[in-house]
Amino acid sequence: MVYEIRENKQFKKDRKKYSSNFKQINAIIQDLKEDPFRYGSLMQSKSHKGIRHERITKNLRLYFSICEECNEYRIDPTPYCHLCPPEIENKVFLHTIVTHGKQDKIRR
Repeated sequence: MVYEIRENKQFKKDRKKYSSNFKQINAIIQDLKEDPFRYGSLMQSKSHKGIRHERITKNLRLYFSICEECNEYRIDPTPYCHLCPPEIENKVFLHTIVTHGKQDKIRR
């Protein structure tokens, strides 16, 4: 089963910002199309339930969600949920790329 990849504005902006890591980012995206459940760890913070993060490089992380999984974890919608399409099956939403330091702050 192939998953459809959706990108929000922040992800597109971050992709340009980290263009030197284009190959690594695209490799992860291709893997997510094939089987997104194999990649990323679920965020534990209350406000990010259902969001996954995957390592791009030692210092960069990709935040994404598998829409059907995110929907199961969330009682209240995330800031990203309004961007998800009504038909959520087989969709992966790419949210943003953050540095490792910023991720540590979010986890708390």
